[in-house]
Amino acid sequence: MSKIVSKNFSWDDANIASQGVVSFNVYYVKGGAVDYASPKVSVAVVAGQATYTLAVPAQLPLTEGQYQLGVSALDAAGNESDIAVLNSPFDFTAPTAPVNLKVS
Repeated sequence: MSKIVSKNFSWDDANIASQGVVSFNVYYVKGGAVDYASPKVSVAVVAGQATYTLAVPAQLPLTEGQYQLGVSALDAAGNESDIAVLNSPFDFTAPTAPVNLKVS
């Protein structure tokens, strides 16, 4: 079994308290553009926390390929911000193992 390195996707929101943000939607699309109908993971706001991180693929179910990721903020009334986007490749394929090992 090969060892695959996990990646982290993170974002900051310094306006959480002043704007009444209660959660974030993290959208993801392979080979396309995110919108409000895209698959998503919801992340609850933690009091006093301004930086959020999700481990990929453990917390964000991505497979290998080019993705567009997006994050929006939601308030208690259900209003949702614009989606901030990032395009990134994800490589979860390990190289093949060496062959012809010998002891002389």
